[in-house]
Amino acid sequence: MKPRQVAVTAGFLLLALYDRNPLLLNTGHVLVPALLLLSAFLPLQGSFGWEAALTKGLPQPGVAWGLLPFLVMGFFAYFLNAVIKDFHGYFVEGSAAFYALRSYGTDLGYALSFLLPKEVLVFLSRYVYVVEASAPFLLLLPLWELRLLGTLLLMSLRLGFFLLDIGNFPWVMLAFLALFLPSPFLDGAGRAWRRLWRLGRVRIHYDGGCGFCARVSQALGVPMKRWVLFLLLLPPLVLGGFVASVWLRLYDTQAKPPYRVGQALAPMPRSLAAFLCRGLGPNEPLCLRGYFRERLKGPLEGDPLAPCQGLKGRPLWACAEVQGLRLYGSPPRPPGR
Repeated sequence: MKPRQVAVTAGFLLLALYDRNPLLLNTGHVLVPALLLLSAFLPLQGSFGWEAALTKGLPQPGVAWGLLPFLVMGFFAYFLNAVIKDFHGYFVEGSAAFYALRSYGTDLGYALSFLLPKEVLVFLSRYVYVVEASAPFLLLLPLWELRLLGTLLLMSLRLGFFLLDIGNFPWVMLAFLALFLPSPFLDGAGRAWRRLWRLGRVRIHYDGGCGFCARVSQALGVPMKRWVLFLLLLPPLVLGGFVASVWLRLYDTQAKPPYRVGQALAPMPRSLAAFLCRGLGPNEPLCLRGYFRERLKGPLEGDPLAPCQGLKGRPLWACAEVQGLRLYGSPPRPPGR
């Protein structure tokens, strides 16, 4: 497998494919072939490449002068983007993030435009402007710590762009920015992974003359090591699963975003869900109805208002409305867009 030849071939194939219907392309599509063709000048056989994983004994690359076109492209792309931005909207007024989430946001981004306080949205607008205006200069400095800081700051912007409905552009830019991660950082990441792998080592004591014990210990060593690693990785896996379930819930129905926000809050306690729905302002009743409709399922037994005990105000009204509609066999439908 020759990474450079594959990159050039894939770049020309993508150009031919995109020429079929250029009206469907966005900035991410345009950048992919250009990055693939330019990557032919990079040492793609490096320690994190496929060729290095499949072929042992390859020499490690030194200074990659082929990275210079990417560096020039990244600097001017981000810095000039900051220059042409509306300074008043991004920095003085700080309303750019709010209008971006309202106009181009995904379902989750649109919902966050209701949930996030105004101060947070203003901070995010100014953060985008400051990072795009200053981080490109950090990429030019000789200290790898500062280059790493600039790269991570720019990556944080692209992670936030996943809240906008702009296609594959965030993925493409994250792959592009990964080229600027300094080699000391990648070497440190490799050492950290090896230390984590060593944490999974299991020491089993048995009688030296017991051949059966030796075979059993050898058979149990690998599964136990995997279990230790699994337990170490379990907390981030659970957190990631919860975030993914909330995300999927927001896409699970054609209801309005506030109603979907309430459905996504169903695993949370009533007091916490009511507090979060209160942040939606005039859309609080819609959020509460989605919360109780998702939480109160199954056949009705006994007092239908029993699940509403201890509530007051708008949460009580929303709970009673949902239970009343369920009682009369008419479950509330998600409101249309």
